[in-house]
Amino acid sequence: MRVSPPRVTARAADRLPCGRPIPPDQVAGLFGPFRRLGGNRTGSDRGAGRGLSIVRSVAAAHGGTASARAIPGGGLEVTVEVPAWRA
Repeated sequence: MRVSPPRVTARAADRLPCGRPIPPDQVAGLFGPFRRLGGNRTGSDRGAGRGLSIVRSVAAAHGGTASARAIPGGGLEVTVEVPAWRA
């Protein structure tokens, strides 16, 4: 986490080898509700595909943003930025 007024930035990355790499052109779509890349990538069909859409909604409710990027070789890095203060 980094506090750099007027914003707070939190960044989380999953770099564990969890299947095939995420195609960069499919990352933005992961923020849609009920969107997943499928069990053939991770070996599991668990989950409903709500996590990133919830993250983006909560960030937006606080005047912030959420973005993601595919990590070469596998994994995903998610960045959330929100204002450092709210009136």
